[in-house]
Amino acid sequence: MIARIPLLLLFTTMVFSSIISVHADSDTVNIAGLYASITYDPLEDNGVFDLNITLSSRSETPVELTLDNPFDPSVNLSLVSVDCEPGGNVVVDYGVDGITILFNNTSWVMLYFTIEGFMESSNLGSFVAYIDLTGYNDVANLLLTLQIPYGYQVNVTPSTGVTVSQGNESIIVNLSKALLYTVTTWVPVIEATTSPTTTMTTITSSTTLTTIDTSATAITTSTEPATASIPATHGILGSILPLAIGIIIIVMIIVILVFYRYRR
Repeated sequence: MIARIPLLLLFTTMVFSSIISVHADSDTVNIAGLYASITYDPLEDNGVFDLNITLSSRSETPVELTLDNPFDPSVNLSLVSVDCEPGGNVVVDYGVDGITILFNNTSWVMLYFTIEGFMESSNLGSFVAYIDLTGYNDVANLLLTLQIPYGYQVNVTPSTGVTVSQGNESIIVNLSKALLYTVTTWVPVIEATTSPTTTMTTITSSTTLTTIDTSATAITTSTEPATASIPATHGILGSILPLAIGIIIIVMIIVILVFYRYRR
């Protein structure tokens, strides 16, 4: 819903020494600079819109100034407050076509809005917004700053007059040309990678099975070799062998003696 403040309220809030009717085209006051700021959360679909208008001079007579609405007609603006120089007077009327400001005794005007429906969802996790600054071609110093939460990726077309930087808690997009901009934001998708689960079995010579879980960071297996039983025959052979050799020698001597006596 677009809220409005009737321009006729100007005459109940302003106190003049005399009643003077002055139009913008009869006054020399021009816009010296226009600085706008949008802080928006795409997921919450709401934010704030601040508009700072700096004038070329301070007008003592009422001046009417009409600005083009830079947003799509579906965007909902709601005026929260107005600020200006001490002693100044400001009345604002706004709608889908534009923002009309009637003021006097001030060289600058600040407007504070809440904004909803600024970004529309295009795909899963991505949002698109349109900012039309073509109606501000005659403004010498033009800057619109868009801030969205940190973690989003941003693409702006066209890229003329666009700078994108990262703040402490937000992504900051500056637009400085009188162009129609398309802003696309999205959250990068990080694919999680998982390693396959495997189980290893190590068999040692002692037939000991060690099962290692893949969640372990270090693997320790038993490498102690098996010991085989060897018959204790060393002592028996040590006592029989000399006796056998002695018997063989005696038998050979007897054979030689018998053979020698037989020849004689």
